[in-house]
Amino acid sequence: MSVAAGPGATGAAPDRAPVRPDDDPRAALLEKQLKKVRYRADALIEVLHAVQDIYGFLSPEVLHTVADALELPPSRADSERRARPARPARKQSQRALEDVLHYRQLIVRIDTRMW
Repeated sequence: MSVAAGPGATGAAPDRAPVRPDDDPRAALLEKQLKKVRYRADALIEVLHAVQDIYGFLSPEVLHTVADALELPPSRADSERRARPARPARKQSQRALEDVLHYRQLIVRIDTRMW
């Protein structure tokens, strides 16, 4: 994945070529987030949090994509990643909570049948 700036790109969203997913639908969500922040370099942390939520982790390829889109050196995106602890993906946390509640209900049902 890569983001290419059009001729004369000055950081404005209309001059940008969109992120092209090879066969990954998550890239469309990333593109939507980049458009939301209007490709501003100062929104790096916000975009990285969104990437963490979308992908569940920060891969080097996605970091390079984000850095290219925001016209930042890849080392800047990587240094921000290293400076902050990883946030757990919301979907995984929510799923784990649902599992705990489900098992708790099962235990209550089994317990009431036994006595």
